[in-house]
Amino acid sequence: MIIGYDAKRAAANRTGLGNYSRSVIEYIARNSPACDIRLFVPNGCRQDLIKYLINIENINLSYPSDKISTLSTALWRSSLINGDIKKNNIDIYHGLSNELPFGISRYNVKSVVTIHDLIFLKYPEYYNFIDRSIYSVKARYACTNADKIIAVSEKTKKDIIHYYDINPDKIEIVYQSCSDIFRKKVSDNEITRVRHKYMLPKNYILNVGTIEKRKNALAIVKAMNGISKDTSLVIVGKNTPYTETIRKYIYANSLFDRVKIIHNVPDIDLPAIYQGSKVFVYPSFYEGFGIPIIEAIHSGVPVIAAKGSCLEESGGDGALYVEPTDTIDLRDKINLILKHQNVKYMLKTKGEKHIAKFNNDNQSEKIIKIYNELMYGR
Repeated sequence: MIIGYDAKRAAANRTGLGNYSRSVIEYIARNSPACDIRLFVPNGCRQDLIKYLINIENINLSYPSDKISTLSTALWRSSLINGDIKKNNIDIYHGLSNELPFGISRYNVKSVVTIHDLIFLKYPEYYNFIDRSIYSVKARYACTNADKIIAVSEKTKKDIIHYYDINPDKIEIVYQSCSDIFRKKVSDNEITRVRHKYMLPKNYILNVGTIEKRKNALAIVKAMNGISKDTSLVIVGKNTPYTETIRKYIYANSLFDRVKIIHNVPDIDLPAIYQGSKVFVYPSFYEGFGIPIIEAIHSGVPVIAAKGSCLEESGGDGALYVEPTDTIDLRDKINLILKHQNVKYMLKTKGEKHIAKFNNDNQSEKIIKIYNELMYGR
């Protein structure tokens, strides 16, 4: 079986869709060595993020056959790539990030698309008009024309059915996992090293994710007013204009010595930051899955997440939940965890059982099963 993957995100994105793409590619390759895997990489993409993938024996790179400039990368990925798919004799093409090439249904190739979320339809106010329009066209085409759709959560599956009227039998739920680095216990020395590197407080609540309005980190900052002054908040994530909104609230409420925002943290330091924290809080208004919750539970950190999207799937009974706008309840649940060791232990124990199903081997096994059913009917 020759499998083709759109590897643009794998080669370009350090988090999110990049992590998902690299994880799927790596574990499919390692667990199915008989598969011949081709990674379609646009011109101009860096290779440092996929260097370890290239070294796996059954993985090969495929670049645009025509001399397409970097400015035409979007055109190649959205349409012209079909010629390269045909040239490589691909049996199954898997779009790993909400899209498939237009016209792929005209070629003798089975297609699979992973849909991570349809937030741009449910909460259009978080996106500008152009981005929202592009995402919508691509996702609708992919869902309509794919032979099989992989949804990363039950909530995402329901959204696909609701917005695109897709037959539920065409959609398979395959839960994501997180990097294996979060599964390993970090030494006390490593936690201390990382804490000194970023000048982190001894006792801190943690939030990880792009610092944007939808992720709702401001709710945690507001809750800090009712939390003991010996506990701080650390926010780790990509900087956006929303960061300035948070900073203004911090200074207006004299919280500048209790809230620390850090950017550009390499993956290698994240496990120690997680394991050094007291509570992980993820009050996002809406998510397609919520990998940071899985990372936190693997790290042995008690979790508080928001109700209303897929986060209750991600955390199961290994987390506490609040309405994303209820900062009083959020404050009370943070204090409950900070003050009661039995609550911490209960969440950790239940969390460990819940996340047993979120692992890379399970993910690759289910995806390979989908491929086999498409190719051989079994």
